[in-house]
Amino acid sequence: MTNATFENANLNRVNFTEAIVYDVDVKGASMEQLNLMNAEIYNTNIGVGGE
Repeated sequence: MTNATFENANLNRVNFTEAIVYDVDVKGASMEQLNLMNAEIYNTNIGVGGE
């Protein structure tokens, strides 16, 4: 996925296993319980851990 827009999207429980994600806009998106196993994520505001 490159230059996609998921602004304000519901990404809860999305399976991104082995996805390659570049420059995706996730501003305001809900992202709980994502599966990011073996995913490659670059220049995207998806962080792991914390509250």
